[in-house]
Amino acid sequence: MAAVRAQVGSELTTPNFIWDTTASFLSAGTEATALADTERTYKTVAAAIAVGASGDDEIVIYPIPYGANAMRFRAIGLTNDGTVKVDVHTGTYDSRPKDCELVLRGTLTFTMGTQASITSGYEMARAVALTALSDVASTSDWTIATAGGVESVAEAMLDLQGDDILVLVPIEGSLTADAKILTKPY
Repeated sequence: MAAVRAQVGSELTTPNFIWDTTASFLSAGTEATALADTERTYKTVAAAIAVGASGDDEIVIYPIPYGANAMRFRAIGLTNDGTVKVDVHTGTYDSRPKDCELVLRGTLTFTMGTQASITSGYEMARAVALTALSDVASTSDWTIATAGGVESVAEAMLDLQGDDILVLVPIEGSLTADAKILTKPY
């Protein structure tokens, strides 16, 4: 009788992260301007947030959880037809102390609808549009799901390609009502 070799099984799994309120933007006050190419490093953005001039304190740096391969984006807002436009940058730390270049992965513009959300007073975005450097900024494409006029939930998805941080920049003049960006890494 031949010896039976022990088998070690493996199972493909996806981390089960929850939807997280990654950014909360108030329509009152000043939003940031798009990051210039000379400002697109982690340390430069962190310093700008700390100073808080010209709306830079609205910029959000979000550490991508370990094990996340991609991220889904949704938005909620206070006003039907309200909008929020946000530049999405990602980066991978390459030194100690931490610093990295940021890549503009695209600009998402969400339009709010009337579908209820679980956040009191807020409604889900029914549409999302992608603009900016989405087709040349990285080798990863976005996936966009928009309800097309139906009151439902719009969503964008991006392969993170192993990046460590997400930077969200609300674009000046684009926030017509208080809004929140929700993310779900997986």
